[in-house]
Amino acid sequence: MIDLKTKLIGVEWQRKFFTKELLKTSKIKIRYLPYASVPQGVIIVGDRVATMM
Repeated sequence: MIDLKTKLIGVEWQRKFFTKELLKTSKIKIRYLPYASVPQGVIIVGDRVATMM
């Protein structure tokens, strides 16, 4: 079994959705920003970063 650590950056208005839908069954750490300043679709794995548009 693979133990994949997942970290997300969300916007404050998404907190309720993430808490309800994601955190109840998974090992996800989420930090929130007061406004959207991060590009959509950023994936970081190890020392590699992918930005999806």
